Amino acid sequence: MTIDQLQQREGHWAIVDLSGKGGHVRTVPVPDWVYGQLREWITAAGIHSGKLFRLVSSSGIRLALGSTRPQVVRLLLRELIILLSMGLAIGGAATIAFGRSMQALLFGVTPYDPAMLSISGASLTVAALVAGYLASLRAARLNPLDALRQG
Repeated sequence: MTIDQLQQREGHWAIVDLSGKGGHVRTVPVPDWVYGQLREWITAAGIHSGKLFRLVSSSGIRLALGSTRPQVVRLLLRELIILLSMGLAIGGAATIAFGRSMQALLFGVTPYDPAMLSISGASLTVAALVAGYLASLRAARLNPLDALRQG
């Protein structure tokens, strides 16, 4: 994104002429408070023209530096498993902490029903692993040169 793409249109700030998927050009509205924070950051950094943000795929860089596709998939799945574990731990702790207060909303089960907790944890785990695996395969198919040219 360049500074020129941050424009005021019809009284509101927007990021204009962004290239989305398939080369579609989009305009994204920006809340005034976001624009204010961005303007402060630009001023503090002393940026007057040029690019503000540059998106580069980390998996594309890893591929360009010699990692194999299975290594990239393994790395992305490892990151997913760490995030999934943290989410399950936080969710389990919240269940224990707020279980009694939610008891009035539960019909036919107790707040600490082991079968329900196991089923919900397992289904969330399976859904996250399938989605993460498919996303990591897609990232591993990325052409490294395209990732480096991007931005």
